Amino acid sequence: MQVAVGLGSNLGDRLNLLRQAVDQLGQHGEILAVSSLYRSEPVGGPEQADFLNAVIVLETDLDFPMLLGACQHIEASADRMRDERWGPRTLDLDILTAATPPYVSETLTVPHERLAERRFAVEPLAEVWPDAATGSGTARSKLDDVRGQSVDRLAGPGWQVALSKGVWWVTAQVVLLILVAGVAFRYSESFDARWIGVPLLVGGVTLAARAMQVLGSSLTPFPQPLEGAAMISSGPYGLVRHPIYGGLIISLAGLALFMGSWIALAGSVAVGGFFWLKSSFEERRLLVAHSRYRRYMDEVPKRLIPFIV
Repeated sequence: MQVAVGLGSNLGDRLNLLRQAVDQLGQHGEILAVSSLYRSEPVGGPEQADFLNAVIVLETDLDFPMLLGACQHIEASADRMRDERWGPRTLDLDILTAATPPYVSETLTVPHERLAERRFAVEPLAEVWPDAATGSGTARSKLDDVRGQSVDRLAGPGWQVALSKGVWWVTAQVVLLILVAGVAFRYSESFDARWIGVPLLVGGVTLAARAMQVLGSSLTPFPQPLEGAAMISSGPYGLVRHPIYGGLIISLAGLALFMGSWIALAGSVAVGGFFWLKSSFEERRLLVAHSRYRRYMDEVPKRLIPFIV
């Protein structure tokens, strides 16, 4: 039979736990599709970290009791604890729906009785199996009913293999910074604004240098955070989420003003747009790596430059 299984984790190495679950479920049949990777806020239960979620579509010869037993075995292998209802868990596997008539037993209901109410299940299900039954319509038809729930798509279906480091972002960044700095020296003395250029240049360099110091061993030029790196929220990171990028933007603007180059000043604005896009890509990776990063984003709303943007 064809069946959809929902995956969730908000404890431990969430991404690798979901990857292992996909591999283990594949031992019980053929995986037909894997959804994108999503982040969701916990529903019910105590205060806890955000979940990573996905849905797989599996073709299996197992019946429902056997598939439920297989899912519970996989959860146990991930040290899933059931001490508290709707509490935090290393791995949560739910049989969401199947291409069969509805099934009800003492331990399992298919389609899942709360499937149509939960965006973290409906949205990935609609992605990989839009016509799947939810108990009150199809996955596609229920999407509008759950749009208001806090769920973010973090990565495409390839997440179960690897997330790209973002090498091309770094290459483009280096080229753009060198180009704008070179323009500042080549096309200079259009005006005299050293009185504001110097403090901006010094302030930007100081901000970026201090942010690098605070990151320490977690520092990387790539959007993909280092494995096991801690989430930093102190120092400049208590004011803005990407102070290194902000410092570079301020520094380039200061250099352009110091050199009196309108072209370089326009280039620093372009660099700001580039870092806005890069930081958006990076934050999706940070939401995967750190279960409490969404709350940090709410606590520190400015992305690039303290108190401004």
